[in-house]
Amino acid sequence: MNREKINKQPPRVFSVLGCSVFFGCSVFSVRATLPAIAIVAAITLLGGCKILFHEFLVARMTAQQYKDQCIFVTRDDFKKTTSVETQLFNFYFKSNSYEGYRLYSVKKDNGNVVYGLDLYTSYGRGWAFWNNAADQNGNEFSMKQLKTIRSESGKTEEWASAQLSREYLESIRKTGITWRFYGRSITAQATILPQIVDGFLMRVDETFKE
Repeated sequence: MNREKINKQPPRVFSVLGCSVFFGCSVFSVRATLPAIAIVAAITLLGGCKILFHEFLVARMTAQQYKDQCIFVTRDDFKKTTSVETQLFNFYFKSNSYEGYRLYSVKKDNGNVVYGLDLYTSYGRGWAFWNNAADQNGNEFSMKQLKTIRSESGKTEEWASAQLSREYLESIRKTGITWRFYGRSITAQATILPQIVDGFLMRVDETFKE
């Protein structure tokens, strides 16, 4: 199934957690130790997942909170498809480089649900050319390049995708898992948090229930 959704929600990266001035509320330091109540309050002030959340924040959310605030459902009446996808999750951010992933599912009317993981990277220079990935258990995945962009500032942006099965997602639903992505001359490593997987599957089941 051809997926052309990667420009709908361009990533926003901030070096702080919580709200930026664009959302009209306070800014929290990444280094600050916030109690769980304050973190939930920050999420509420955001009105949902508006930024690339770091593990610091998402790890303190329940699967239910993630489902309610960080997952999007879209409908294309021309293609007759319905899509469920998580907010792009930033797992690496340093200087002018960052890396993120999101889970997605797409269902065509009267068709089966297709699952996958999108990888987004942006680097100050050079291309990654992502082509495959593996998880900590030795499962390997092919990566399909979706889009490449070189900005006016010289930064390179790449989208790549791997298809997943429902069975695989169920197997990591309560535990999460670590993935390593392989490019031509670079690797990236990310932990897929159980809250993200569990919340995502709950929203998928609600959206595509028979």
